[in-house]
Amino acid sequence: MIARNSSFAYKGKALDLRRVASDLGVRSVFEGSIRRAGNRGRITLS
Repeated sequence: MIARNSSFAYKGKALDLRRVASDLGVRSVFEGSIRRAGNRGRITLS
């Protein structure tokens, strides 16, 4: 996992995910969201 700030440079751009993974030094790239309600949370990845 990598900090979300590291991914902001790619926001809103057409991307080659292999290149992004290489640039960030990761093996996998996921898109998703995290929502919190009280002491419960939901993580959605795609």
